[in-house]
Amino acid sequence: MIKRLNHASAEHQRKLNRALKSGRNEVYKELAQGRAALWQLVTSKANLLFITRREGSELVFVALAGSGLFYAVNALLRFSKRTGAHTVRFHTRHPEKLEALSKLPFKFAGRSGSESIYRMKLL
Repeated sequence: MIKRLNHASAEHQRKLNRALKSGRNEVYKELAQGRAALWQLVTSKANLLFITRREGSELVFVALAGSGLFYAVNALLRFSKRTGAHTVRFHTRHPEKLEALSKLPFKFAGRSGSESIYRMKLL
């Protein structure tokens, strides 16, 4: 089940800060202004916090923290489609840790500083 959270508690921030690194103040400002949204996905095999924002027809996963991404991928894709997005994008500093996404048609979309950028069209 995925639910939207109204605010990032201190505990949420502690979990997300590792993923956000130096950009965290800007992201928390976007959350406070309603330009980004905080979500929680909880299943029997996954417990994730994630932040998204829309950029036109693209849903951007700004940060993701927790466990069980491998088990949550299909739920995250269904969620992405329900938002009406045409594409999904995420940035990562650790592309070697993306085994959970290896069977999906994500395409390398470039680099931004130390981050690799990936994008996928939603059908």
